[in-house]
Amino acid sequence: MSDVFQGFSGEGTANNPYLVSNILELINMKSFPDSHFKQTRDIAMDNINAVDLPLFNYFNGVYDGSGHVLSNCNAFNEYANGLFGYIGDNGIVKHLIIDNFNLYYNDEYGSMPIKKGFLASDNMGIIEYVGVLRSNIQIFTGEVSIKV
Repeated sequence: MSDVFQGFSGEGTANNPYLVSNILELINMKSFPDSHFKQTRDIAMDNINAVDLPLFNYFNGVYDGSGHVLSNCNAFNEYANGLFGYIGDNGIVKHLIIDNFNLYYNDEYGSMPIKKGFLASDNMGIIEYVGVLRSNIQIFTGEVSIKV
């Protein structure tokens, strides 16, 4: 059963999580929002497209960054709500470092709720031991630019 997740190691369970070691595996996690994942190395997100974010619309699984880094994400998208979108009641994101993330949101008409974050726009689960370094969120609302 370890080949179910498009050739990735693991079964997506607490005892045998899917192992994530590169950008392709990170993007392909979308199909398994209730699974367990473990990052096995630092991952540069230089080539990620804004349409790839969020990785999940609704995440209710466990993502253990194992102390590794997700870095170099530059995304301009009016719909992206961080990496995990909405983290549900059972969702857990832990032991992760986010470095050099620059997220730009366009809300030209002021119609979007301003709920943006590097990890998620909403969190009902648990986020623990997550650090953010050298990163910014910029929201364009008509003629006003808000930098967080």
